[in-house]
Amino acid sequence: MPKTVFWVTQVGEKDNDLVGKKCANLGEMAKLGLQVPPCFFISIEACRSFMRETGVAKDIQRYIRELVDPKKMGIKEIEKVSQDLRHMIQRKEMSNALKQQIGSHYRILCDSARETDVPVSVRSSGTESRPGMFETYFNVKGEDGLIEKIKEVWSSAYTARAIAFRINKGIPIDSDTLGVGIVKMVNAKAAGVSFSIHPVTGDVSKIMIEATWGLGEGVVKGTE
Repeated sequence: MPKTVFWVTQVGEKDNDLVGKKCANLGEMAKLGLQVPPCFFISIEACRSFMRETGVAKDIQRYIRELVDPKKMGIKEIEKVSQDLRHMIQRKEMSNALKQQIGSHYRILCDSARETDVPVSVRSSGTESRPGMFETYFNVKGEDGLIEKIKEVWSSAYTARAIAFRINKGIPIDSDTLGVGIVKMVNAKAAGVSFSIHPVTGDVSKIMIEATWGLGEGVVKGTE
């Protein structure tokens, strides 16, 4: 099986299409000497292979072709489509070869932390930045739990919010495929998001920081 799992030190900004923007930028930060938690990444191609080999890509295409009419989609219809498509992905089995690659990297991460079943965050990483649209899972422990959460992140390409966004923009519903970042959890006193350009006005002379106590997922999703 081609290499589809990479340590943070093995990628950089040029690898946006390989592991997604978030993971590529973390790799670039590590190369610049900035402090980045120990982590490894699952490539976008791994997701494509999973979708292709399990047949779920064709199942999704058939479902969309036969049952989805974007012009007649309200909130309830979008939520139903989201639930159906995510279930299609999550019930499929990942290949043993990919499981072994992921498990090997996770065990090395555990050994380096001198901890059994080290807690990690399992994060989505698309080729374009879409904050809060896809899923992230915190404090995931153990290889079995990690594998399941990776599939849930892949399936989050079809959250109701993501589907609604694509319909609104005229983008094919099945157009997003995600990379995944596996990042060792840190004991965060506070966390958030920093924008080097004002996200609303586009003013390049302004830097905006939005943060909260503890983990920063509420900031990203707009719930805090």
